[in-house]
Amino acid sequence: MARADANGRRGTVPAVLVCVLLAGLVIGLVLVSRGGQAVSATSLVASYEMNEGSGSSVMIDSGPHGLDGSVGSDVVTGVDFAGATAYRWPFISSPTAPPAKPGRIVNVPTSPYLNPDDGDFAIEFRYRTVRSFGNIVQKGQNASIGGYFKFEQPNGFMTCLFKDIDGAQSAVTSNVATNDGQWHVIRCELRPDGARLSIDGGRWQVSTPKNLGSISNTRPLSIGGKTDCNQINITCDYFDGDIDYVRFEKSTTTPTTTSPSTSTTTAPTTTTTTTTTTTTTTTTTTTTTTIPEGPVQIDGPATVDARPTRGKTITIPVP
Repeated sequence: MARADANGRRGTVPAVLVCVLLAGLVIGLVLVSRGGQAVSATSLVASYEMNEGSGSSVMIDSGPHGLDGSVGSDVVTGVDFAGATAYRWPFISSPTAPPAKPGRIVNVPTSPYLNPDDGDFAIEFRYRTVRSFGNIVQKGQNASIGGYFKFEQPNGFMTCLFKDIDGAQSAVTSNVATNDGQWHVIRCELRPDGARLSIDGGRWQVSTPKNLGSISNTRPLSIGGKTDCNQINITCDYFDGDIDYVRFEKSTTTPTTTSPSTSTTTAPTTTTTTTTTTTTTTTTTTTTTTIPEGPVQIDGPATVDARPTRGKTITIPVP
């Protein structure tokens, strides 16, 4: 790399400076994921704006993958409140009282785009409630193979939890209650050192540092409570309130290490005259033989000690 000085002369940028610049560029582009992989920043994989009109049975994904969901018969769509169009989960006296009410659930079929896997992951939603209970969003449950994640609000304080394939967990709970009936934006991210939570764009609250493993299950995404429950030995933890939107972001991962390889390159030799260009091709003849025990003489200059290769077939160049 050359540059001109004040007198117009051109010089060379020191190699050390070039290395520093390149290193800074790499650091600026690469992050470290939970699985020891290089990741890019998270990008949108699903977006449920919940703007469908009254009586809709389909929740539309306006994200890049078209991961539409089904709206339970008890969920009210097309609800207008304080400038937003939302879904409403009607009043329920108890989130755990029998019988189970599957009509209160919005389900999205399982998709790898909705699993955190080994990379960074983020969920953001806008909601309002006056109740102090209920699961808002989750994919999988505590016994799900492959791990799971969920949002719940015990006593009105939002908690997001991630559990990996080996049972390790990372969870963070808000230090402010959000069950005051006003709209609140909840964002939770799973990072290399664990989960972190933000309320209404405020300061991040972080979990105890923990690097989780992969989280990937085949369960549907459920909004408004659990899918696999009976209100007897597994409670459904139904939500009661409004949700304006739910969005998911995920990182793209690539391995940080590759298998070592050895490559040998021989530079071609070219002879050029003013009149002709001659190309010479050399062909190597080989012979294949099964080697007996002990040193043997093959036609040509090669003498092979067959003890390390006895009983094997080898190919030897013959001039």
